[in-house]
Amino acid sequence: MMNIKILFPGPKHPEIQLRTLDDLLPYQDAGVKLHLGFNEIGPLHCQTSIEETLGRAGMAQQAVIAEREGMDAIVIESMGDTGLIECREAVSIPVVGMSDASLRIASMLGRKFGIITAGAYHGYAIERLLNAYNLQNQYVGFQKLDMQPFLTDVNSDTNLYTEIATAIEKLILKDADTVVLGGSYFIGKTPNVKKHLEENGHKNIVLIDPLPLAIRTARMLAESKLSHSKIIYANPKHDTPVIGYPSMQGIPGVNTVSHL
Repeated sequence: MMNIKILFPGPKHPEIQLRTLDDLLPYQDAGVKLHLGFNEIGPLHCQTSIEETLGRAGMAQQAVIAEREGMDAIVIESMGDTGLIECREAVSIPVVGMSDASLRIASMLGRKFGIITAGAYHGYAIERLLNAYNLQNQYVGFQKLDMQPFLTDVNSDTNLYTEIATAIEKLILKDADTVVLGGSYFIGKTPNVKKHLEENGHKNIVLIDPLPLAIRTARMLAESKLSHSKIIYANPKHDTPVIGYPSMQGIPGVNTVSHL
């Protein structure tokens, strides 16, 4: 049995369940057991760069815990790939980011791709990753929707599918043949979106649902005995004192102290 842990970049919400394991079970293929973990420090979800920065250290901590638990791979549930580099430095098992996987696959499956996001910040954050991943040459742009991630009920909002399809049509006018639904809050929505597109004559557009794709990418890497290079994503080589972050003890090369 292969064990894959999905790490949500924010702490578990005391009142609203932003993510549950039941949401992920449709993507638990035979021979795989999915696990869900939450960051213990940082914002509930990231909508600014400083919020993302505040969540990265805790993601590395959770990655170390996942490896010690015997996980075979980790998936970061964030289109900002929150803490991806930090997690890869902290562990040896494969760590897959939603943007890293979905944007690379989009560039492989089509000639031009675009992205649907929940707001302008998310689009700009993904564009920074596109530059980092050197994928901007095939990118036509993003279209933002008027919604709050995880707070807009994408199951009950009947107009949302029409809004997504309309946004995709704007990307098609820019010659996009492949579209990434840029957020895990769109999980499982591609069939209904495809239906709306087909009704308007766009049956051949490739739609990518990033979270299931990232989960299956993680499985493929683990089954193939592949992981990130420890030449590039090396464990810290020096036991550098770090002020504060008492919960970060245990990350290789990190020695948290209260003061110097």
